[in-house]
Amino acid sequence: MGRTVLLALLLLLRPVAGAAQDLDAALTALARISGTRAGTPVRGSGFVVGLDRDKATIVTASHVIEGVEQLEVTFAVDPTTRLHGVVVLGMDAGNPQGLAVFQVRGSLPAGLAALAFEVEKKPRLGDSLFLLGFPQMATAPRATQRVLAQRSGTLLLIDQPIGEGFSGGPVLLQGKVVGVVTDTDEQTTYAVAGSVVREAIEGWGGRVGQLTATVTKPAPQSTPDGRPSKVCVPGEELNTAGLVFVRICGGTFTMGSTDADQLAFSNEKPARQVKLSEFWMSKTEITNGQYRQFRPGQLGEEAMPVTGVTWDEAKKACERFGGSLPTEAQWEYAARAGSVAAWSFGDEGRMLGDYAWFAGNSGNTLHPVGLKIPNAWGLHDMHGNAAEWVADRFGTYPSAAQSDPSGPKKGGAHILRGGSFTGQSRSLRSAFRDWSTPDFQYGSIGFRCVLSSPR
Repeated sequence: MGRTVLLALLLLLRPVAGAAQDLDAALTALARISGTRAGTPVRGSGFVVGLDRDKATIVTASHVIEGVEQLEVTFAVDPTTRLHGVVVLGMDAGNPQGLAVFQVRGSLPAGLAALAFEVEKKPRLGDSLFLLGFPQMATAPRATQRVLAQRSGTLLLIDQPIGEGFSGGPVLLQGKVVGVVTDTDEQTTYAVAGSVVREAIEGWGGRVGQLTATVTKPAPQSTPDGRPSKVCVPGEELNTAGLVFVRICGGTFTMGSTDADQLAFSNEKPARQVKLSEFWMSKTEITNGQYRQFRPGQLGEEAMPVTGVTWDEAKKACERFGGSLPTEAQWEYAARAGSVAAWSFGDEGRMLGDYAWFAGNSGNTLHPVGLKIPNAWGLHDMHGNAAEWVADRFGTYPSAAQSDPSGPKKGGAHILRGGSFTGQSRSLRSAFRDWSTPDFQYGSIGFRCVLSSPR
């Protein structure tokens, strides 16, 4: 059985398990680590595993602190508290998959907690994991969703690269810490299994603390005040109006394609910086079953994407669900999920079949939503399956930076995004854009919706 089919089956049989029901509690142990190595800024993450009055024991990846000068530790609970007195208890020096444990002393911020490791339940192939960390040089933490693709000895091999800043952060399965991120390359994120980490900490003389808060899947709808967690976490889910919406944190990204991109079409240029506010996007393309809330007579299988709808019908349906069609900028930002590569998972086209239904694997037919691996922010089928209407009219891109753009004010055609099950890999790239008149109906065109704020 091929890896693509196996992962798809596992994802079907096992519902996606998130990382934090009370994410604010999960983040109370997260630490941001920074410094310089040979004059170059270094950044990474870690988390508290032991607390003793004015002393915190922190685990991280060895390369985060090895050879680093002017180490500074801050915490998610209070980034204004900065500690520098680091005492290293142990380190796997020179090992790209190694661990390090150190202590910091000083006036620790209120609310800081220690996390415990889950040693009985081991993650299995296809399990959905959440990785916490501080991407790039960000001072605010983020969480991103990934899938366990393979186990290799004591290592967890997690699909997709994670990027800078997450090394040393915790890996969560159904609310329990099951590993520590150590490294990433162009295709995979590597983590050391939690049982090994615990033994290493104790072997170096560290004290493993007790879990001070339950850490399970984000469920903002079940919190006492009914609101999402205070810290924006891409991938946090919200059930409303019969749809599952995924939280997309605000940020700035490069929209479109550069002149150096040999796969790009001319209408994807010029590339420019776009800043977006936070929004929520439906986890999958709108299905026939969901569309029946808007149009009771809709035919078709429950889990299949609704297709053959005009732009106006898609717009009205999203309004019925309390939202709107995504802008083109929102769509591309969500599709990229933090990636600058051709597809959300990277530039390796041979991996496309794991994430998308397209001409190379679809059998020239539409498929039920959610069978393929989601992107890093938990969205399914952003590449392929049904092409998707977005709100914007078609037009050329401006060259100047923009904030929350909504496209041209005039024009007779509207944008289509994502490519479809009939498309070649080039037309499934995150930057690819197509267009059609708003009254056009075709069996490969569907849509998804966004909310500007949770309902």
